[in-house]
Amino acid sequence: MSIILEMPALSPSMESGNLIDWKKKEGDKVSVGDIIAEIETDKAIMEWESIYDGTLAKIIVDSGTNDVPVKTAIAVLRENGDSDSDVDAAIAKASSGCGVQDVSSEAHGTQTEQTTCNGCVDNKEAGQVCGTSANTDTENCGRIFATPLARNIARNNNVDLACLSGTGINGRIVKDDVLAYINSGSYNATSHESHVFAKNIAGPVYEDLVPTGMRKAIAANLCQSKQTIPHFYLATQAVVDGMLDFRAKANSMSITNNKLLIDAFIMKYVADAMLAVPEVNVSWVGDKLRKFNTVNIAIAISLDGGLVTPVISNVQLKSVAELSDEIHHVVGIVRSGKTSKDHMAPCSITLSNLGMYQGIDNFYSIVPMNNGSILSIAAAKKTPVVTDDGGLDIKTVMKFGYAGDHRCIDGAVAARFLDEFVKRFG
Repeated sequence: MSIILEMPALSPSMESGNLIDWKKKEGDKVSVGDIIAEIETDKAIMEWESIYDGTLAKIIVDSGTNDVPVKTAIAVLRENGDSDSDVDAAIAKASSGCGVQDVSSEAHGTQTEQTTCNGCVDNKEAGQVCGTSANTDTENCGRIFATPLARNIARNNNVDLACLSGTGINGRIVKDDVLAYINSGSYNATSHESHVFAKNIAGPVYEDLVPTGMRKAIAANLCQSKQTIPHFYLATQAVVDGMLDFRAKANSMSITNNKLLIDAFIMKYVADAMLAVPEVNVSWVGDKLRKFNTVNIAIAISLDGGLVTPVISNVQLKSVAELSDEIHHVVGIVRSGKTSKDHMAPCSITLSNLGMYQGIDNFYSIVPMNNGSILSIAAAKKTPVVTDDGGLDIKTVMKFGYAGDHRCIDGAVAARFLDEFVKRFG
C-alpha cells in the first residue's frame, strides 16, 4: 500500500516546520537514505532522509510552505508493486484534510487564517491557498520568491536576489541558485567577508590539538568537580557606588605604584562576611568536613594556556591596600610562569571576576575541588534602583553569582553569608 509521508518531528521540541525545498520531484525514484527534502525546524535547517524505497507519486505541500504542523501529510510515496488505485486512494486520504496554512501569507507579507479543504491538491485555485507556490504573483506584490535558506545565504554574502533567476518550482530561488551566483564571475568576492558557503576553505575543516598539561589538569579537575559536587546556586547584587567613589579618591591620593583593586575590596568584604557567618568558611575534603579558622581566598587568573587559582591567605588580617599589593604581586608571579608555595594553601572559596567584560551581566562558576563555594563577579552597570522612599535613582549595580557545595553548606547559610557580604558595600 502506498505510504503517506508526514511532516516529521526532527527535534524534540518541534511542533511545526517550514518545508524549504523538495530534493525529489514527482515521478523520481527514492531509495532508503536519499535526501528528499530540506526542512527548517525550530533549531536549524535539516535534510530529511527517506526510510523507504519507492517512487515519489505526489507532493501535497510545495516548497516554501511555512508552519506545517508535525504529522501533516506532505507527500505520497508509491512502493514497488502498488497499483494506480492504491496510489489514488493514498492521495485522496492525504488530501482530504491537509490543514496547511496559507502560503500566500509569505508571498504577500500578510497574515491569513488557517484553511482546511477537501481535495485541494487537485484544484489549482485552492492549491494556491493550501500550500502550493504562486510565483506568478511576483509582479502583483513585488516580492522576490526565494526559500528561507537561499535568503539567509544571500543576506550573509550581500547578494541582491533581484540579480538571480530561480530554478526551483515556479521560478523560486533556491540555495543552489545563490551558490552558483556567488561562485560565478558576476560576484565580487573581494568586496564581501568570506563565508563558508561563499568559497571552499583550503585545508581540513578542523584540527585536533594535543592539550597542554595545564589544560588536561583543568579538564580533569573540572569534570571531577561537576560530577561529584552537588552544586546549588544563589544570586545577589549590590550598589557599589560608595566603594567605587572611595577607591577613586584613594587612588588619586596614592603615592604608591599599585592602585587599590576592586578585587581587593570584594575579597575583604567576603572575609568579613565569613567571620560573621563562619559556617560558610568550610569545604568537603574526601569524606570529611574541613572547617577553616582563617579566611583563605583563591582568585581565578586567566592565562593563555588556561586558568590558575592562587590563594591569598589570612585575608581577615589584611587591609584593602595590603590585599591590592599582594594581588598585584601574585598576578605578576603567575603570568611569568612561576608558582609559589605560599599561594598554594588550602582555601574555602574562590573569586572569579569577569567584570571587565561589560556584556556579562551575571554568571555562575563551577566549584573547584576542595572548595566549599565560588563567587562569580559580573560587570558593574548603571541601573535604575528603587530608593527607600519609593522613588527611582540611577545607581551602579554589580551582580554576583554564588555556587556552593551542598555537602558542606546549606542554602540558608549561604543566603546569610551573602546578606552580610552585600551589607559591606554600604
